[in-house]
Amino acid sequence: MEQMAESSSAYQPEDDDFDRNCPRICGVCGDKATGFHFNAMTCEGCKGFFRRSMKKKANFTCPFNGNCSITKDNRRHCQACRLKRCQDIGMMKEFILTDEEVQRKKEMILKRKEEEAIKEAQKPKLSDEQEQLIALLVDAHHKTYDPSYSDFAQFRPPVRDDSKMDEESSSTDPSHNLCSPDSFDFNFFEPSSEHCSPTMDMSALTKSDFSNIFGTFQNGSGSSKQPEDLPMLPHLADLVSYSIQKVVGFAKAIPGFRELSADDQISLLKSSAIETIMLRSNQSFTLEDMSWNCGNDDFKYNLSDVTKAGHSEELLEPLIKFQIGLKNLNLHEEEHVLLMAICILSPDRPGVQDRAQVERIQDGLSETLQSYIRAKHPPPDLNFKLDEKTAHSCLDLFKKETGVIYRMIGIDPSKVPKNPERFREWAVVLADVTLSTGRHYWEVTVKRSREFRIGVAEASMSREECIGANDCSWAYAYLQRKWYSMTSNEMVPVDFFGKPDRVGFLLDCDTRKLSLIDIEKAAVVSTITAEFNMPLVPAFALWNGELLTHSGLNVLQGI
Repeated sequence: MEQMAESSSAYQPEDDDFDRNCPRICGVCGDKATGFHFNAMTCEGCKGFFRRSMKKKANFTCPFNGNCSITKDNRRHCQACRLKRCQDIGMMKEFILTDEEVQRKKEMILKRKEEEAIKEAQKPKLSDEQEQLIALLVDAHHKTYDPSYSDFAQFRPPVRDDSKMDEESSSTDPSHNLCSPDSFDFNFFEPSSEHCSPTMDMSALTKSDFSNIFGTFQNGSGSSKQPEDLPMLPHLADLVSYSIQKVVGFAKAIPGFRELSADDQISLLKSSAIETIMLRSNQSFTLEDMSWNCGNDDFKYNLSDVTKAGHSEELLEPLIKFQIGLKNLNLHEEEHVLLMAICILSPDRPGVQDRAQVERIQDGLSETLQSYIRAKHPPPDLNFKLDEKTAHSCLDLFKKETGVIYRMIGIDPSKVPKNPERFREWAVVLADVTLSTGRHYWEVTVKRSREFRIGVAEASMSREECIGANDCSWAYAYLQRKWYSMTSNEMVPVDFFGKPDRVGFLLDCDTRKLSLIDIEKAAVVSTITAEFNMPLVPAFALWNGELLTHSGLNVLQGI
């Protein structure tokens, strides 16, 4: 089986001579090659020469000794030796399309372009106003959220050891007490604001509504703890004080917020500030150790740190569950800022007078979020397993049919249930789903295989052929420590991409594109554009080791 795979993939350089950074050269004349043509690496000139010679059934005669050296400069001098060289490196006339096939392909391309134009016009889109709103909120978030967390060094230092509490307290400047509610800078109304008074008493906001943070705390048994018993309280109180000020700054940038009355602005901030801080903090939350990582180890907070500020673990459990659930959504930054704005502009907050106006603002934000999700972040809809009915007899499925392993000595074909869907000549297996529209993303763990192909195939492709070796399947192949794209019977090297443990694949049915994704960089490595005939099915081939598929994933942000 492995020998068949090597012969189908045409001429390959030996491992010792292979350097992926070297330019590819034509196997016929030594000119710069443009890819695999008719089963061999050649330049455009030799590709065209071979096609013309085969179509004309040319019979050339060498005027010399029949062993001319073919180079870029003299390749026109002896057609006979040039054609012989084409055949020697593996070029095959069977790979040449007939004139009728070429015409059908052109017509198909034109038809697909027309269909793509129609589908593109029907795709969900954001309006100009919504694009501007999102850009404004993202800019406001960037101005009020510092991902370097450099300001945290200005807080009273975190104290995780109770014995150091007195030492830290004695060394702290009493005037630098961000823990006190009176220290908050909530004077965010400007005298020029039409509806807001610059003399508004904002201290009432902090004293009455954040006393649960800055006053006494209840432990699990109901008894109170004073701040001196809570070593992390001063630092975390400074952090919350700082965060509330940033939430206020973000709120001011939300279109329509500053047009509300001063009382309504205060009421909205009273009720939403802590919730918005929870949304903001998800940006630093990590699922690996369930902590908030804010720059360095001093500012890395876990559940234990928060309990040392007076909160019981029972009360914090819902917060951790919320952070995990939110993180697992893999929100785009645009979705994140819209959620924060929606949280602040909630008409059901206590004390809000003009609920209708607040609701109108929130409705606009909600509609923008819904439009963004439809246009930019549709939910994952691709969940598949491998279809045992299609698997070649030398392939075994494992891990609930999401993985496939190659057996050198497979099952006796006579003992495999007869099935017209099964691949008979090649070690190929298909997924159990068909795809016709939309974008679909999946990943594959490849670290335990040295030779494989992964791509898509038309559901009706022949079970006598291998994926990537015909005009109804498209794949990325890895062999001899190198990646290749395979389409229309041609192999093109994929440069500057090594062998990660896991890779991604993005299929866009609407634009007829299959992309190889670098997961670590969240970047497209290579894209195949072809005239797919729907429906398509994810397809896998391997000749050693194993592959493990991962579906039901969101498309990586930025792709």
